[in-house]
Amino acid sequence: MKQLQIQSPAKLNLTLDILEKGKNGYHRVRSIMMPDWDLVDEMAFTKAKKHGIHLAVKGVGAHIFRQENKNLVMLAAQAFFSTAHITPAIAIELHKHIPLASGLGGGSSNAATTLLGLNRLYSSPLSQKQLLALAKALGTDVPFFLDPQLALATHFGEKITPIKRLVKKLPTATLHFSKIKKHSTKNQYARLDLSLCGNKKSQTALLLRHLKTSPKIWDASWNALLHNDFEQLFKKAKSPASKKQTSKITYLTGSGPARFTIRSTV
Repeated sequence: MKQLQIQSPAKLNLTLDILEKGKNGYHRVRSIMMPDWDLVDEMAFTKAKKHGIHLAVKGVGAHIFRQENKNLVMLAAQAFFSTAHITPAIAIELHKHIPLASGLGGGSSNAATTLLGLNRLYSSPLSQKQLLALAKALGTDVPFFLDPQLALATHFGEKITPIKRLVKKLPTATLHFSKIKKHSTKNQYARLDLSLCGNKKSQTALLLRHLKTSPKIWDASWNALLHNDFEQLFKKAKSPASKKQTSKITYLTGSGPARFTIRSTV
């Protein structure tokens, strides 16, 4: 195989409980996560004659991504070739559709997709255990994207437990983007008042039970269980002036500022 094309999905945190800050500086979390395959970055990997890792980026925020000398795609590629003991000679094309610093996990998704794509292209020199170790080293969200599915993320977010359901289909989410100033996830954590966090763990537990036991794809009543501890950093949207308008409550996808709603289905 000389070339491989693969999609790199966004993610949603249906719930996000920030429990405490660990001694290593990372925060312990408990979160129900879901991939969003309606919003994906497109990646292509082509074996090249010229040695090196050659990355071309276009699309949303491409100019910013290119300016990052240590972007996660390059770091993931370097880690793969080093661990696999392969001399790199690869061209990587990344077409960005997922906005940067939006809470949708685009960078982490790209990193995991890079590991998966290169491993497939080179006939799987690395085991799943090795890929997971590399993913954890790249970032706490990266392991989720090695096998994007509805799952519970715990510890610092890197421990992923798939949620087994009676129904396999994922609910449909609609994304909402705002012009609110974007911050890095690291800065968002630094801005938190931890005394206001971790108070809705019971809602995560209840939603988890519904997802495991219900034959429904999604029920409208479950919306009341959606929550995110980063919400304290954002002002509540004002209600519509017109009484004829109906305002839908939106939920943060992650550290923000992108938000989502879920369509109720049976």
